Amino acid sequence: MRALIENRIKKMRTILENTGKKAILLSKAENIAYLTLGARNHITFNTTEGVASILITPDEVYFITNNIEMNRLFREEIPADIGDLFTKIEYNWWDLEFDEIARLARMKEILSDSGRYLTTNISTDINSQRYILGPHEFSSLRELGKFVDQVFYEKMPLLRPDMKEIEVQAAFFAEFLKRDYEPILVLVFGEESSRLYRHNLPRNAKLGNSCFVSVCVRHKGLIISSTRSVLFSQSQTMKEQHERNCRIDAKLIAMSRPGMTMDKLFTVLEQAYESEGYKDEWILHHQGGLAGYKSRELICTPTTKYTLREGNCIAFNPTITGTKSEDTAILLKAENEIVSFPKNSKWPFIEFEFNSQKIRRPDMIIV
Repeated sequence: MRALIENRIKKMRTILENTGKKAILLSKAENIAYLTLGARNHITFNTTEGVASILITPDEVYFITNNIEMNRLFREEIPADIGDLFTKIEYNWWDLEFDEIARLARMKEILSDSGRYLTTNISTDINSQRYILGPHEFSSLRELGKFVDQVFYEKMPLLRPDMKEIEVQAAFFAEFLKRDYEPILVLVFGEESSRLYRHNLPRNAKLGNSCFVSVCVRHKGLIISSTRSVLFSQSQTMKEQHERNCRIDAKLIAMSRPGMTMDKLFTVLEQAYESEGYKDEWILHHQGGLAGYKSRELICTPTTKYTLREGNCIAFNPTITGTKSEDTAILLKAENEIVSFPKNSKWPFIEFEFNSQKIRRPDMIIV
């Protein structure tokens, strides 16, 4: 793992060399995680930049935080075998991070992932370093995906029509948190909500005759996105719509192979919606895209030119009003592996075939 982080630091320095600037400042949570094997630099979930920053110069890698956080971060978050790669810069909590950085480099000579302190924002170049994942991330994603799938399998059959959306959200939050996984998003769609909103913040409303739950769960800096659906009474119409929805998703997953571009994938999804009889449904919600250290690193649009590569992670979420299909997959050399719906999942599935690839999607079950 040490060599992995050293290589990532080297790549950041290459960016630096190509610009003639003196340093790169990283403050966003996803970039701190990327350079520390998953360390959390946030205290509250709603922060973009957290309590620690990393400043990379040609000769040093400075880890900058205050006296409240330094000991905890290096004891609990940063693995011991990479700790000495960083030179610690600790300041008193009542002082400013800005002053510590200014002692190391002039702000106008610093590149950054956020543009804070009037530094030069090159987030696009920095972000692209995260897009290609490796064996370390694959292992973490498999562990996390297996866990998320198991939680769905255990919790979804316990739902009942008279439960409130906020009750369901609370149950999922509790299940993830007690295992030390961070639920950064839990959306609950009862029967009414699934027809009203694409992003339903859970309400004090009963589920009704159907429910799907969408989650984004973070562990070691990496995020799994996944959705599962249940019916409380038989509805052939809903079952058929769900299958059509899953077929769109399966086609997107199958076509997301190295060499495919995001803009061409968008054409695929447009055609997939139309062929299922839902031509304009994609307009009502983004369709997902590249994933990894953010729930969506890049969104698939008609103008997204990114070319997929081996090691990318994808999470699409096609929706038809009332139904949704979503899981997270990694692009391997031989196939795409759906890590949040592993092959040994106990959840019933529907199987589709595209380009000689068999893609399994979670069925809508009756409970």
